[in-house]
Amino acid sequence: MVSRLRVIELCRQVWDLLRERFGPVEAMRFLSLVRSQPRDYMQWREEHFRELTLSALLEQIDPQPRS
Repeated sequence: MVSRLRVIELCRQVWDLLRERFGPVEAMRFLSLVRSQPRDYMQWREEHFRELTLSALLEQIDPQPRS
């Protein structure tokens, strides 16, 4: 079973990934945009996951085959 990260650890890992991929300036710009934009989570979820089935989502979460 996968354990959940503490919020501070999750934020640190996300920041590290953004910074490594885009550099510190663009990472901060992205976070600023995300924070300032009004968002409707239900609409966002529908737009981004419309085609994703439950089995495909589970495969992305845990790609290890189960016996």
